[in-house]
Amino acid sequence: MPPPKAERPTPAIIDPKPLGVENDPGIVEMFEDFAKDRDIREVYELWKDPEVTNPTIRQQIIIYLTAPDSYDASVTRSRYRPGVLSLHEEINGKSTHCIRKRLANRPELTQELTQGYLYWLDNLNGQDKASEADAYHYQAAILELVPMVDEETADRLFTHYPYKATEPSQYDHRPAEGYDPMVELLKDQGIPKKYKDTALAWLFETADKEEGGLAVPRTEHERAINVIAELIYRLPSSRSNKTTVTTLARFLEKTLPPETTYASDFTISDIAKKITNPGLRFEFACRHIFKNRSRFSVEGEEGLALITWIWEEAQERGITEFNQKIETLVERYRLKKQEKIARQAAEVAIVAELRKL
Repeated sequence: MPPPKAERPTPAIIDPKPLGVENDPGIVEMFEDFAKDRDIREVYELWKDPEVTNPTIRQQIIIYLTAPDSYDASVTRSRYRPGVLSLHEEINGKSTHCIRKRLANRPELTQELTQGYLYWLDNLNGQDKASEADAYHYQAAILELVPMVDEETADRLFTHYPYKATEPSQYDHRPAEGYDPMVELLKDQGIPKKYKDTALAWLFETADKEEGGLAVPRTEHERAINVIAELIYRLPSSRSNKTTVTTLARFLEKTLPPETTYASDFTISDIAKKITNPGLRFEFACRHIFKNRSRFSVEGEEGLALITWIWEEAQERGITEFNQKIETLVERYRLKKQEKIARQAAEVAIVAELRKL
């Protein structure tokens, strides 16, 4: 995400206490002297040190690690990015920046970090008063921490999670870019299902309102219905994502008129593999390959497997109207495969002749 275009003022907090500790002024000054012009890693390592137990020091470190960039205090004024979420550590012999792995065995640190982020999120009244850089930082923090804390705390964090980026998508062919927080949430395998379901319910409600003329998207190409269509293709083929894709496809099949398609020809096979419900997969395939004008072609063994499955499913349903097109698609695939084999054989023969020279 690009850097902020302009900083928006953060509400003044004279004496922040994210850990609820009364600050000792002398110790605050001592910490500020220590933190001045130091790299964030040095402060981070101090925080991780189990022998550093002074409450004021720990609170000042949490302010340093979690306060927004626009918070004007000497403890954060010289702080360098990247922040705590971007630091790399070696865990089990592998370098990682994942905070879930880095704090997996330090629940007390997870609790302090969460307290810090919640303190600023609550005082910023969500992310609407944060700069774009801060909004992105807090979005990433919430996503990392939600699976690490108890459900009540996770619920508090999630109330601050944005579904849209601070700026709308700039590209007609990438409407979901303006919904990057939503995309990251749905892709994350560690996020509990309840939060993904909440996000999807909001997305479907938004789409219904926009299509019904009750809401207006930030830009025309960022309509929620377009975002849903792009998400179906963009989400990787993991087990949980297949469940999500199936839910998204069911909404589109129910919402869009039969003559409307929502997948490009070259994505049909990939999307069909992600749809776990056979009936829904068949509806999707019929819409995009048979019922509307399509330039779909069978590519590779996976494409052949899909078109064979569609034929078998159609036979079971007593549907014969697709037979001719299926036969044409399979025949074209076989011809292309034969041509490819012939080209490869010719190339082998040419190389063999060259070796004899």
